[in-house]
Amino acid sequence: MKKIYAALFALCLGMAPQLHAQDQASYEAKLTELQATIEKLQGELNAAKSNRDELNVELRRNESDIAELLKNIERINSELAAQKKS
Repeated sequence: MKKIYAALFALCLGMAPQLHAQDQASYEAKLTELQATIEKLQGELNAAKSNRDELNVELRRNESDIAELLKNIERINSELAAQKKS
């Protein structure tokens, strides 16, 4: 019985480096996959930030245009009110 345990123990010891190598390879593969996912998400985030910046510029331009149009409307309303008085 001791010989069987000794043989099993020796077999386990012989396989330990191989199992460790497989675990290490699996870990490295998962790490590589995770790094690729992070890079992809970082690219998407950068694209979204760029798009947001462009939209903010366009929003400010539109708000400025609206403010100018409101001033023109007020000016025209004032002119019409002055014409009605005369």
